[in-house]
Amino acid sequence: MPSDAFENDDLQIILEPVNPGSIYTHIEIDQTPILAGGSEGPGAKLAAIMRGGLSFARTLLPSTLIVVGLLGAGELAVRVAEPRLGDHAYDAHHTGGYPLLVNAEGYRGPTIPPAPPAPGVERVLALGDSITFGTGAAVEATWPAQLAASANARREVLNLGSPGASLDEIALLFDLYARSHRPQRAVLMLTGNMGSMGWIKRNDPVTNPLAPPPPLPGPPDLRTRFIGLKDRIALVSALSLATEHIRYWTGLSNHLPNPDSPGGAMLAHGIKQGDLPRERIEEAWRRFEEDLAELASLSRDRDVELVVSYAPPRFFLELEPDWRANPKRVPIERFTIDPIERVSALCMRLDVPFIDPRPALLSTRAEDPPHYVVGDYAHFDRAGGARLAAAVAEALDR
Repeated sequence: MPSDAFENDDLQIILEPVNPGSIYTHIEIDQTPILAGGSEGPGAKLAAIMRGGLSFARTLLPSTLIVVGLLGAGELAVRVAEPRLGDHAYDAHHTGGYPLLVNAEGYRGPTIPPAPPAPGVERVLALGDSITFGTGAAVEATWPAQLAASANARREVLNLGSPGASLDEIALLFDLYARSHRPQRAVLMLTGNMGSMGWIKRNDPVTNPLAPPPPLPGPPDLRTRFIGLKDRIALVSALSLATEHIRYWTGLSNHLPNPDSPGGAMLAHGIKQGDLPRERIEEAWRRFEEDLAELASLSRDRDVELVVSYAPPRFFLELEPDWRANPKRVPIERFTIDPIERVSALCMRLDVPFIDPRPALLSTRAEDPPHYVVGDYAHFDRAGGARLAAAVAEALDR
């Protein structure tokens, strides 16, 4: 076969060695062909890259399987040790991974029509901030929902909790719903944050915090879904909490309030802090006590019995909390005020029943220790909501 018959450079052949001047009428195909254009052609380079990639993949595969296995085992171990770490998603639709279920009027739970309660049914307004709203908990796990469930349909409870609410805003809500829904009782669940919110919002106009919510955004995009998925991985949540706790234990983070805007529970506990004037703490408490007195007066005007309680943070729940009860190292040694004792004395002066929930919260601690949302010293989980509801129900039934 003439050698000039092969004009296609892409044809893979190997010619048998040829002596000069010899004439061959055939060729023999080798078992390992290469490009006729030479060993440096683009096809050869691609083949080499592919062979290298396959070799690298074979080398990497065992390590990848080991890493994936370890991550899977770690995720399983964390979920077994602390299942609540898989419910850390917070977005426009969820709190702690649970649906918000806020009705058209803006409060959480089923809508109760604005009309007097049916005969034999007690209607209760549950007043408060995010502790009452149930941040981090399912709607049926909140203390107002569990208070209603404990009465076998003899008690209707409107959860009017609004995160970050001040007593002025709560009084406005009380007045609106006392007029329209004719409740027999109202239970106010106080928190340390309310004292600071009253002082911070002292110059703001008082508005209804439960105005009908704006329409929820449409279906989340891929990025939002990915972030939500990340927040549902217990191992990620555990590492995040561990990092946060390390920051507090090493002093990189602290709980000291801003003297100009002292939000949080630290102010209510009278924390000693060099740049936080003692006068500011007492001024916030005076305003808090005046607002509570006005709410008590308003409840008498509306012929609604007001009952007051105080939700203690986890670090304050036990007389001698160890590191497990205070993982964020709140400086309890700097506290100068017992807010529960102070509110109890105020309620006595106002002739308002007061419920100290600490006995109920501590009664089952040995058998059912978690009472708070994991990694949170303020908001209660289902067990904590049940104990608060039990304390309130016992007082109401008396």
